[in-house]
Amino acid sequence: MKKWNWKKILNWGGLGTLALGAAWVARKRRRGNGEKPVPVPDSAQRIEIVTEERKNVLEGKTYHSRAHYRLEPTRFRVWSFLRQPEDDESAHKGQRIYHVTPEVRVFPIDDPENPSIVREERYYATLHLYTEGRRDPIPSHLARGHLVEFKKCHVGGSVNGVETGEKVISLAPVARFEVGEESPQEKASQQH
Repeated sequence: MKKWNWKKILNWGGLGTLALGAAWVARKRRRGNGEKPVPVPDSAQRIEIVTEERKNVLEGKTYHSRAHYRLEPTRFRVWSFLRQPEDDESAHKGQRIYHVTPEVRVFPIDDPENPSIVREERYYATLHLYTEGRRDPIPSHLARGHLVEFKKCHVGGSVNGVETGEKVISLAPVARFEVGEESPQEKASQQH
């Protein structure tokens, strides 16, 4: 059996450097340039997500747009026997379903102080961090610099929700997010 001389092949005409550089760039893209994902606490009472600006051209005019998502937790949850839970506690609780209010703010490049707000239809969905290179998105996590994914759900009748199979993936990475949690006083007042 013939043995390959990899050094000779990789050094031939600089192709080795080119191949290694392309592999490094592809690996960086898969990882994303974002921060490390953080879990969304189960005690979250609201979540605000704002994406980075996107440049759009419409009829020769340049616009910028930015998506805003407001998430309000519901009493509904999705249980899945196929997905492996992140920890033992979430295995018993299922994945939380949020009421998502999306809106897009569009503003001309020459007048950024007066955005037009385009409100989209509200929906119920589970929250996921979309990461390229992974087969499944990371449930109940957020990170700046990564796309966010919502898996739409049907709810009602009981505390169980069912995923519809429809997904909404943000067009731009998350620029910032804020998770509002219940204060200890609110928790104590609910228990009495």
